[in-house]
Amino acid sequence: MKAGRELDARTAEEVMGWKVNYENWTVEKPHDERPNTFWQVPLTVGWGAWKPSAPDGIADAWLVVEKLGKLTGKDVLVEHCADGERLCTLGWHYRGLWMKDIQEKADTVPLAICLAALEAMK
Repeated sequence: MKAGRELDARTAEEVMGWKVNYENWTVEKPHDERPNTFWQVPLTVGWGAWKPSAPDGIADAWLVVEKLGKLTGKDVLVEHCADGERLCTLGWHYRGLWMKDIQEKADTVPLAICLAALEAMK
């Protein structure tokens, strides 16, 4: 799956648990300081957009990482390898060994995070 609003919408809905309006491509993102209050923000483009899969969406992608760790109870490892691959791995770490359950690779770190998060929700 490619980065873009369809992937961003699935990530918002399936991982974050947010409501997505597919008619106007917006998401109801909870307000951090006011319970039961939501921001209606655009997906992928525009001011304040929710764009966790975009190359410049790393701040939103880190929110996905935090949620993913809480939902799965697993460690989340994000890597930029020497050969240029970007990986997002879910698993657990014990005495220097990394046991992976899910690993996704992509051209960008945010995209790898979103793909691993959706795979974990299956």
